[in-house]
Amino acid sequence: MPLRQSIYGASPRTGLVRGREGLAALSGEWDRLLGKSPGDSVFLTYEWIDTWWRAFGRGRELFILTLRAPSGELRCIAPFMRYEQRINGLRVRAISFIGSGGEAVPSHLNIITAPGSASEASGLIFDSLMEKGGEWDVLRLTDMAEDSPFAMTLTALSRKAGLRSVVGAGSVCPYIPVRATWEEFEQTLASKMRSEMRRKLKKLSADHDVRFIGDMADPGDALDAYLALHVNRWAGSGSAGLLGSHVNVDKFHRSLVRKFSKRGWLRFHFMMIDGGPAAAVYGFEYGGKFYGYNTGFDRKWSQFGVVKLLMRHIMKDAITRGLKEYDLLCGDHPYKREWTDRKRRLLDVTVWNGTRRADVHRAVSAA
Repeated sequence: MPLRQSIYGASPRTGLVRGREGLAALSGEWDRLLGKSPGDSVFLTYEWIDTWWRAFGRGRELFILTLRAPSGELRCIAPFMRYEQRINGLRVRAISFIGSGGEAVPSHLNIITAPGSASEASGLIFDSLMEKGGEWDVLRLTDMAEDSPFAMTLTALSRKAGLRSVVGAGSVCPYIPVRATWEEFEQTLASKMRSEMRRKLKKLSADHDVRFIGDMADPGDALDAYLALHVNRWAGSGSAGLLGSHVNVDKFHRSLVRKFSKRGWLRFHFMMIDGGPAAAVYGFEYGGKFYGYNTGFDRKWSQFGVVKLLMRHIMKDAITRGLKEYDLLCGDHPYKREWTDRKRRLLDVTVWNGTRRADVHRAVSAA
Protein backbone atom coordinates (compact mmCIF):
# COMPACT_ATOMS: atom_id res chain seq x y z
CA MET A 1 0.00 0.00 0.00
CA PRO A 2 1.66 3.31 -1.05
CA LEU A 3 2.11 6.10 1.45
CA ARG A 4 -0.51 8.82 0.98
CA GLN A 5 0.58 12.30 -0.10
CA SER A 6 1.72 14.58 2.72
CA ILE A 7 0.27 18.01 3.37
CA TYR A 8 3.89 19.21 3.14
CA GLY A 9 4.01 18.55 -0.62
CA ALA A 10 6.09 15.39 -0.47
CA SER A 11 5.86 12.10 1.39
CA PRO A 12 7.61 12.22 4.77
CA ARG A 13 10.58 9.95 5.34
CA THR A 14 9.57 6.90 7.32
CA GLY A 15 11.86 5.03 9.68
CA LEU A 16 11.83 1.93 11.86
CA VAL A 17 13.90 1.66 15.04
CA ARG A 18 14.53 -1.88 16.24
CA GLY A 19 17.51 -1.57 18.60
CA ARG A 20 18.48 0.38 21.71
CA GLU A 21 21.12 2.29 19.75
CA GLY A 22 18.39 3.67 17.52
CA LEU A 23 16.28 4.57 20.54
CA ALA A 24 19.23 6.38 22.13
CA ALA A 25 19.82 8.28 18.88
CA LEU A 26 16.31 9.77 19.21
CA SER A 27 16.83 11.01 22.78
CA GLY A 28 17.59 14.62 21.88
CA GLU A 29 14.60 14.97 19.56
CA TRP A 30 12.09 12.85 21.46
CA ASP A 31 11.11 15.13 24.34
CA ARG A 32 11.30 18.25 22.15
CA LEU A 33 8.64 16.78 19.88
CA LEU A 34 6.62 15.45 22.81
CA GLY A 35 6.55 18.85 24.48
CA LYS A 36 4.74 20.26 21.43
CA SER A 37 2.47 17.26 20.91
CA PRO A 38 -1.25 17.46 21.77
CA GLY A 39 -0.91 14.05 23.42
CA ASP A 40 1.96 15.09 25.72
CA SER A 41 2.15 12.81 28.77
CA VAL A 42 4.80 11.90 31.33
CA PHE A 43 4.35 8.25 30.29
CA LEU A 44 5.55 9.07 26.77
CA THR A 45 8.76 10.85 27.75
CA TYR A 46 12.04 9.40 26.53
CA GLU A 47 13.10 8.93 30.16
CA TRP A 48 10.05 6.79 30.98
CA ILE A 49 10.25 4.78 27.73
CA ASP A 50 13.99 4.12 27.98
CA THR A 51 13.82 3.18 31.67
CA TRP A 52 10.88 0.86 31.10
CA TRP A 53 12.67 -0.82 28.20
CA ARG A 54 15.84 -1.44 30.19
CA ALA A 55 13.82 -3.04 33.00
CA PHE A 56 11.15 -4.96 31.12
CA GLY A 57 12.19 -5.18 27.46
CA ARG A 58 13.62 -8.71 27.62
CA GLY A 59 11.74 -11.02 25.25
CA ARG A 60 10.40 -8.05 23.27
CA GLU A 61 11.69 -6.10 20.27
CA LEU A 62 11.58 -2.35 19.68
CA PHE A 63 9.36 -1.51 16.72
CA ILE A 64 9.37 2.31 16.80
CA LEU A 65 8.00 3.96 13.65
CA THR A 66 9.08 7.52 12.87
CA LEU A 67 8.02 10.15 10.35
CA ARG A 68 10.24 13.01 9.24
CA ALA A 69 9.54 15.99 7.03
CA PRO A 70 11.63 16.23 3.83
CA SER A 71 13.85 18.67 5.76
CA GLY A 72 14.69 15.89 8.24
CA GLU A 73 12.62 17.37 11.07
CA LEU A 74 11.09 14.67 13.28
CA ARG A 75 7.31 14.94 13.03
CA CYS A 76 5.97 11.74 14.57
CA ILE A 77 7.04 8.86 16.81
CA ALA A 78 4.94 5.72 17.19
CA PRO A 79 6.51 4.09 20.28
CA PHE A 80 5.70 0.46 19.53
CA MET A 81 7.24 -2.83 20.57
CA ARG A 82 6.81 -6.30 19.08
CA TYR A 83 6.63 -9.60 20.95
CA GLU A 84 5.30 -13.12 20.57
CA GLN A 85 2.46 -14.88 22.35
CA ARG A 86 1.91 -18.63 22.19
CA ILE A 87 -1.73 -19.48 21.53
CA ASN A 88 -2.83 -23.03 20.73
CA GLY A 89 0.72 -23.91 19.73
CA LEU A 90 1.07 -20.94 17.35
CA ARG A 91 3.44 -17.99 17.80
CA VAL A 92 1.26 -14.91 17.45
CA ARG A 93 3.25 -11.76 16.68
CA ALA A 94 1.79 -8.75 18.50
CA ILE A 95 2.53 -5.02 18.47
CA SER A 96 1.74 -2.80 21.47
CA PHE A 97 2.82 0.50 22.94
CA ILE A 98 6.12 0.41 24.81
CA GLY A 99 5.30 0.46 28.49
CA SER A 100 1.84 -1.06 28.21
CA GLY A 101 0.98 -3.95 30.48
CA GLY A 102 0.96 -4.58 34.17
CA GLU A 103 4.59 -3.90 35.05
CA ALA A 104 4.32 -0.12 35.52
CA VAL A 105 0.65 0.62 34.69
CA PRO A 106 0.93 3.78 32.56
CA SER A 107 -1.98 5.84 31.24
CA HIS A 108 -2.53 8.21 28.29
CA LEU A 109 -0.50 6.23 25.73
CA ASN A 110 -0.46 7.44 22.15
CA ILE A 111 1.66 8.23 19.13
CA ILE A 112 3.62 11.48 19.43
CA THR A 113 2.83 14.03 16.72
CA ALA A 114 3.76 17.58 15.83
CA PRO A 115 1.03 20.23 16.32
CA GLY A 116 -1.66 20.18 13.66
CA SER A 117 -0.52 16.89 12.13
CA ALA A 118 -2.19 14.22 14.28
CA SER A 119 -4.75 13.05 11.70
CA GLU A 120 -2.27 12.95 8.83
CA ALA A 121 0.39 11.27 10.93
CA SER A 122 -2.11 8.66 12.13
CA GLY A 123 -2.89 7.71 8.54
CA LEU A 124 0.78 7.54 7.63
CA ILE A 125 1.57 5.32 10.62
CA PHE A 126 -1.25 2.99 9.58
CA ASP A 127 0.17 2.85 6.05
CA SER A 128 3.61 2.05 7.43
CA LEU A 129 2.17 -0.73 9.57
CA MET A 130 0.45 -2.19 6.53
CA GLU A 131 3.68 -2.06 4.52
CA LYS A 132 5.23 -4.13 7.31
CA GLY A 133 2.18 -6.36 7.59
CA GLY A 134 4.26 -9.50 7.17
CA GLU A 135 5.84 -8.85 10.55
CA TRP A 136 2.77 -8.81 12.79
CA ASP A 137 -0.52 -10.59 13.35
CA VAL A 138 -2.30 -8.44 15.92
CA LEU A 139 -2.09 -4.80 16.91
CA ARG A 140 -3.03 -4.45 20.58
CA LEU A 141 -2.94 -0.80 21.69
CA THR A 142 -4.22 -0.06 25.17
CA ASP A 143 -4.76 2.96 27.43
CA MET A 144 -5.29 5.52 24.65
CA ALA A 145 -7.25 8.71 25.25
CA GLU A 146 -10.88 8.49 24.16
CA ASP A 147 -10.47 11.44 21.79
CA SER A 148 -7.16 10.24 20.29
CA PRO A 149 -7.07 10.93 16.52
CA PHE A 150 -4.87 7.85 16.17
CA ALA A 151 -7.48 5.58 17.77
CA MET A 152 -10.21 6.91 15.51
CA THR A 153 -8.09 6.85 12.34
CA LEU A 154 -6.72 3.39 13.08
CA THR A 155 -10.14 1.78 13.41
CA ALA A 156 -11.57 3.59 10.37
CA LEU A 157 -8.67 2.69 8.07
CA SER A 158 -8.52 -0.89 9.35
CA ARG A 159 -12.13 -1.49 8.43
CA LYS A 160 -11.61 0.19 5.07
CA ALA A 161 -8.70 -2.21 4.44
CA GLY A 162 -10.91 -5.18 5.28
CA LEU A 163 -9.25 -5.95 8.62
CA ARG A 164 -11.17 -6.98 11.70
CA SER A 165 -10.89 -4.55 14.61
CA VAL A 166 -12.55 -3.84 17.92
CA VAL A 167 -12.56 -0.84 20.23
CA GLY A 168 -13.06 -1.58 23.91
CA ALA A 169 -13.53 0.61 26.96
CA GLY A 170 -10.36 0.71 28.99
CA SER A 171 -9.63 2.25 32.36
CA VAL A 172 -11.15 5.44 33.72
CA CYS A 173 -8.80 8.22 34.87
CA PRO A 174 -10.36 10.73 37.29
CA TYR A 175 -8.70 14.14 37.49
CA ILE A 176 -9.06 17.27 39.59
CA PRO A 177 -8.91 20.68 37.89
CA VAL A 178 -6.90 23.07 40.06
CA ARG A 179 -8.81 26.20 41.06
CA ALA A 180 -7.40 29.68 41.65
CA THR A 181 -7.68 29.48 45.46
CA TRP A 182 -8.03 26.78 48.11
CA GLU A 183 -11.31 28.31 49.28
CA GLU A 184 -12.74 28.10 45.78
CA PHE A 185 -11.65 24.47 45.39
CA GLU A 186 -12.84 23.45 48.87
CA GLN A 187 -16.36 24.49 47.95
CA THR A 188 -16.42 21.74 45.29
CA LEU A 189 -16.07 19.09 48.02
CA ALA A 190 -18.93 17.67 50.06
CA SER A 191 -19.44 19.55 53.33
CA LYS A 192 -19.13 16.29 55.31
CA MET A 193 -15.74 15.60 53.73
CA ARG A 194 -14.52 19.14 54.43
CA SER A 195 -15.50 19.06 58.08
CA GLU A 196 -14.18 15.52 58.57
CA MET A 197 -10.73 16.44 57.24
CA ARG A 198 -10.56 19.54 59.41
CA ARG A 199 -11.63 17.59 62.51
CA LYS A 200 -9.12 14.76 61.98
CA LEU A 201 -6.24 17.11 61.22
CA LYS A 202 -7.07 19.22 64.29
CA LYS A 203 -7.16 16.15 66.54
CA LEU A 204 -3.89 14.78 65.14
CA SER A 205 -2.16 18.13 65.47
CA ALA A 206 -3.34 18.52 69.08
CA ASP A 207 -1.79 15.22 70.15
CA HIS A 208 1.16 14.87 67.78
CA ASP A 209 3.74 16.80 65.78
CA VAL A 210 2.24 16.81 62.26
CA ARG A 211 4.19 18.07 59.27
CA PHE A 212 3.94 17.88 55.49
CA ILE A 213 7.16 17.72 53.53
CA GLY A 214 8.13 17.48 49.88
CA ASP A 215 10.97 15.59 48.29
CA MET A 216 13.87 14.39 50.40
CA ALA A 217 17.38 15.41 49.41
CA ASP A 218 18.15 12.00 47.91
CA PRO A 219 15.54 10.47 45.54
CA GLY A 220 16.64 6.97 46.55
CA ASP A 221 15.94 7.75 50.23
CA ALA A 222 12.53 9.16 49.31
CA LEU A 223 11.72 6.02 47.32
CA ASP A 224 12.77 3.81 50.25
CA ALA A 225 10.55 5.77 52.65
CA TYR A 226 7.62 5.55 50.25
CA LEU A 227 8.13 1.82 49.59
CA ALA A 228 8.18 1.07 53.32
CA LEU A 229 4.75 2.71 53.64
CA HIS A 230 3.50 0.97 50.48
CA VAL A 231 4.51 -2.43 51.86
CA ASN A 232 2.87 -1.56 55.20
CA ARG A 233 -0.34 -0.63 53.40
CA TRP A 234 -0.58 -4.02 51.65
CA ALA A 235 0.69 -6.19 54.52
CA GLY A 236 -1.68 -9.04 55.29
CA SER A 237 -3.83 -8.43 52.20
CA GLY A 238 -2.29 -11.20 50.11
CA SER A 239 -1.04 -8.62 47.59
CA ALA A 240 2.37 -7.03 47.17
CA GLY A 241 0.83 -3.95 45.51
CA LEU A 242 3.16 -2.08 43.18
CA LEU A 243 6.09 -4.40 43.89
CA GLY A 244 4.25 -7.58 42.97
CA SER A 245 3.83 -7.02 39.24
CA HIS A 246 7.33 -8.00 38.02
CA VAL A 247 10.71 -9.03 39.37
CA ASN A 248 12.31 -5.85 37.96
CA VAL A 249 9.82 -3.33 39.36
CA ASP A 250 12.22 -2.17 42.09
CA LYS A 251 15.02 -1.77 39.52
CA PHE A 252 12.70 0.24 37.26
CA HIS A 253 11.64 2.71 39.94
CA ARG A 254 15.14 3.21 41.34
CA SER A 255 16.38 4.16 37.90
CA LEU A 256 13.29 6.25 37.13
CA VAL A 257 13.44 8.41 40.26
CA ARG A 258 17.06 9.32 39.55
CA LYS A 259 16.28 10.34 35.96
CA PHE A 260 13.08 12.18 36.80
CA SER A 261 14.77 13.98 39.69
CA LYS A 262 17.42 15.34 37.31
CA ARG A 263 14.67 16.63 35.01
CA GLY A 264 12.72 18.21 37.88
CA TRP A 265 9.73 15.91 37.34
CA LEU A 266 9.91 13.79 40.50
CA ARG A 267 7.55 14.57 43.39
CA PHE A 268 7.26 12.73 46.68
CA HIS A 269 4.86 14.14 49.26
CA PHE A 270 4.99 12.89 52.85
CA MET A 271 2.83 13.38 55.91
CA MET A 272 5.08 13.08 58.98
CA ILE A 273 3.71 12.33 62.45
CA ASP A 274 6.10 12.65 65.39
CA GLY A 275 9.04 12.67 62.98
CA GLY A 276 8.12 9.46 61.14
CA PRO A 277 6.42 8.99 57.74
CA ALA A 278 2.70 8.23 58.12
CA ALA A 279 1.60 8.59 54.48
CA ALA A 280 3.21 9.18 51.10
CA VAL A 281 2.17 10.00 47.56
CA TYR A 282 4.65 9.10 44.82
CA GLY A 283 4.05 11.22 41.76
CA PHE A 284 5.37 13.32 38.92
CA GLU A 285 5.05 16.99 38.03
CA TYR A 286 5.10 17.41 34.29
CA GLY A 287 3.47 19.71 31.77
CA GLY A 288 1.68 21.75 34.42
CA LYS A 289 0.10 18.66 35.99
CA PHE A 290 0.69 16.58 39.07
CA TYR A 291 0.37 12.88 38.30
CA GLY A 292 -0.50 10.96 41.47
CA TYR A 293 1.14 7.64 40.64
CA ASN A 294 0.81 5.65 43.86
CA THR A 295 0.32 5.91 47.61
CA GLY A 296 1.43 4.29 50.83
CA PHE A 297 0.54 4.69 54.48
CA ASP A 298 1.23 3.31 57.93
CA ARG A 299 -1.89 1.37 58.90
CA LYS A 300 -1.68 2.44 62.54
CA TRP A 301 -2.72 5.95 61.40
CA SER A 302 -5.40 4.81 58.95
CA GLN A 303 -8.29 5.82 61.27
CA PHE A 304 -7.28 9.44 60.65
CA GLY A 305 -7.48 9.13 56.84
CA VAL A 306 -3.86 10.18 56.49
CA VAL A 307 -3.74 9.71 52.70
CA LYS A 308 -6.80 11.94 52.33
CA LEU A 309 -5.16 14.59 54.53
CA LEU A 310 -2.00 14.36 52.44
CA MET A 311 -4.00 14.77 49.23
CA ARG A 312 -5.57 17.87 50.78
CA HIS A 313 -2.07 19.25 51.30
CA ILE A 314 -1.07 18.33 47.73
CA MET A 315 -4.05 20.24 46.34
CA LYS A 316 -3.04 23.31 48.35
CA ASP A 317 0.51 22.93 47.05
CA ALA A 318 -0.75 22.58 43.45
CA ILE A 319 -2.69 25.84 43.80
CA THR A 320 0.36 27.62 45.22
CA ARG A 321 2.57 26.29 42.43
CA GLY A 322 0.12 27.33 39.71
CA LEU A 323 -0.49 23.83 38.38
CA LYS A 324 -3.56 23.21 36.25
CA GLU A 325 -4.48 19.64 37.18
CA TYR A 326 -4.07 16.77 39.65
CA ASP A 327 -4.34 13.61 37.55
CA LEU A 328 -5.42 10.67 39.73
CA LEU A 329 -4.61 8.24 36.90
CA CYS A 330 -6.32 4.97 36.12
CA GLY A 331 -8.88 3.36 38.39
CA ASP A 332 -12.34 4.70 39.20
CA HIS A 333 -11.96 4.04 42.92
CA PRO A 334 -14.48 5.37 45.48
CA TYR A 335 -11.88 7.55 47.24
CA LYS A 336 -11.19 9.36 43.96
CA ARG A 337 -14.88 10.09 43.47
CA GLU A 338 -14.84 11.98 46.77
CA TRP A 339 -12.48 14.51 45.19
CA THR A 340 -13.89 14.93 41.69
CA ASP A 341 -16.54 13.92 39.19
CA ARG A 342 -14.23 14.66 36.25
CA LYS A 343 -12.81 11.66 34.42
CA ARG A 344 -11.23 10.59 31.16
CA ARG A 345 -12.06 7.30 29.52
CA LEU A 346 -9.22 5.31 27.97
CA LEU A 347 -9.65 3.06 24.93
CA ASP A 348 -8.18 -0.31 24.01
CA VAL A 349 -7.93 -0.91 20.25
CA THR A 350 -7.23 -4.30 18.67
CA VAL A 351 -6.65 -4.88 14.95
CA TRP A 352 -6.19 -8.35 13.43
CA ASN A 353 -4.07 -8.60 10.30
CA GLY A 354 -5.95 -11.39 8.50
CA THR A 355 -3.29 -14.08 9.05
CA ARG A 356 -4.07 -17.55 10.39
CA ARG A 357 -2.37 -16.59 13.63
CA ALA A 358 -4.52 -13.46 13.82
CA ASP A 359 -7.67 -15.54 13.33
CA VAL A 360 -6.64 -17.85 16.17
CA HIS A 361 -5.95 -14.85 18.42
CA ARG A 362 -9.34 -13.32 17.59
CA ALA A 363 -11.16 -16.60 18.25
CA VAL A 364 -9.45 -17.04 21.62
CA SER A 365 -10.08 -13.39 22.55
CA ALA A 366 -13.78 -13.77 21.77
CA ALA A 367 -14.15 -17.01 23.76
